[in-house]
Amino acid sequence: MVNGTNTISDQAQIGGQDSRDILFRVVAPGMITIHSAAPPQHPTHSEMGVLGLLLLRRPGSNTVLKRKVAQLTDSSITLQYQATAADAAVFGNWTCELDNGLDVPLIWTTAISGPVTSIPLQSASFDLGLLNLLLTELTTIAALSVHLQSSADQSQLSNVSWSAALGTLLGGLTIYPFHLDDVAKSTPVGDIVFRITNLDSDPNYPIVAVSGDPPRLTATMRFLTDGAKLEALDWPVPDITISFFEVSLAVTFDGIIHPACSAIATLQFNNIDVSSGVESAVVDALNARMHGDPQLSQYFTQDRLRAYLDGFVTRLLRLGAQSIVRAYRTDGQSLIVDYSPPGV
Repeated sequence: MVNGTNTISDQAQIGGQDSRDILFRVVAPGMITIHSAAPPQHPTHSEMGVLGLLLLRRPGSNTVLKRKVAQLTDSSITLQYQATAADAAVFGNWTCELDNGLDVPLIWTTAISGPVTSIPLQSASFDLGLLNLLLTELTTIAALSVHLQSSADQSQLSNVSWSAALGTLLGGLTIYPFHLDDVAKSTPVGDIVFRITNLDSDPNYPIVAVSGDPPRLTATMRFLTDGAKLEALDWPVPDITISFFEVSLAVTFDGIIHPACSAIATLQFNNIDVSSGVESAVVDALNARMHGDPQLSQYFTQDRLRAYLDGFVTRLLRLGAQSIVRAYRTDGQSLIVDYSPPGV
């Protein structure tokens, strides 16, 4: 700190209409300046009607001490607060909440200047190879299995099932039935409705692993395709044969989930390849299921997924129940966790 001032820098991608908390401490009286900038080229429309917001809170308080709004025509937000001696005497973490007002993700760059200091962090690591071996054992014990079959009514013909051992953690529940709509797709012969039949997951799957930098947890489910097809319900349109079908869910460690599908699908009419259409339909259906079903959507929010990951890692690395995970990264060999220990 020079002449009583310091600058804390932060850069992160914030999802559409999502927020990010930046924590810091006030060490002396003085002017605190918070400046957050969005990319110069950004959309000029949003449901919220603003570019973003900055909210400042004292330690241990949910009350907004100061608030600043940037309009869609702006490119940044600046908030200033004159910290008093009483403010500096309060122990704990101040919170700068940065809200992205746009409907799309943006990379925001923030600088907090003044008599401030960053939160002291500690780091812990876990070997990626050992972690992935542990995840393999856990998925084997879980014995996840998926059956997919669609219908025109609301029949719950599809299901996900798991082992009794996992069921004990879920109140004894070992199977979750759900409805899957028939698939309507545009084909070279017109708009056709297809019914999914005979799609059962391979018992050697899923495969769950952590990889990449920034790291992500990816669960991949491959399906048996003997006899699998999309049955055309509009005569005399031919069926679609499926010779390969794989679905994956990748969860970044900030709690954002990314579904994907890889398929080889052929319309039984001059062997026309319709793989990309099948893949996009599956991804759309997964997003609709995860975010549109009230029973399921509560489990797929960004905050809850991040809480699941933080809880697992905190117990795995024995960081302490009151520790707060700040960031995840990898060096290719280990998963590295930056965290604030209990009481800090």
